[in-house]
Amino acid sequence: MGQTFFKGAFLCFLVVFVALGMAGIDRSCLDAADSAYLAAADALARGQMPYRDFLAAHPPLLFALGAPLAALKAGVLPFRIFSFLLAAGIGLGSWRVTMRVSSDSRLALLAGALTLLAPLGLFFSRLFLNDALVSLLALGAVLALLSGSRRETVLAGALCLLGTMAKLTFLPFLAAFFIHLLFKDRRQALLFAAIAGGGGLVATVDLHIPTNGPYLDTIIRAQDSK
Repeated sequence: MGQTFFKGAFLCFLVVFVALGMAGIDRSCLDAADSAYLAAADALARGQMPYRDFLAAHPPLLFALGAPLAALKAGVLPFRIFSFLLAAGIGLGSWRVTMRVSSDSRLALLAGALTLLAPLGLFFSRLFLNDALVSLLALGAVLALLSGSRRETVLAGALCLLGTMAKLTFLPFLAAFFIHLLFKDRRQALLFAAIAGGGGLVATVDLHIPTNGPYLDTIIRAQDSK
């Protein structure tokens, strides 16, 4: 059986995974952290400022993406669909990264399938948490860096900037990507650092000023051990 067969097999597997997942989407609150993030997205949709008007434990990207979903006034269902699609994207990203690295469609099928069927992933795929968002952004950055072009380095830097705006535990990914680029092309490494690191600093200042200080207190000081 050739490469085309295994590629088609994974895409069929992905379609079935999404179809079955959508059919079983849970409309309830599934986790304490999940409920906190749902409430934060709803507060943002109502015009409140995170870190100033309500407590938020992480940078704001997930809440910003969730605010339009909260504005739909459809309960938690839009959040469940959004989160499940992120999980499907992670499976697809794992398949794609494995294909780029190994050019082995059988190995890529295995990697993608195991990612989608991981027991922990099956449960958490429906939770509105930033972990899936961070994982998808990291996979996107890896794919971009594998190409080696300047344009893809810019894309990787932008994805890493978004990653740090989702959760600070993305920072080790950023450091690893920067070190990789240093050994490969120093100019691209500096470009990457300017976008991901410099952009992150600008975003931090931009969030610190309108919140009158609580952003840094909450995200940097209180969360630095998480």
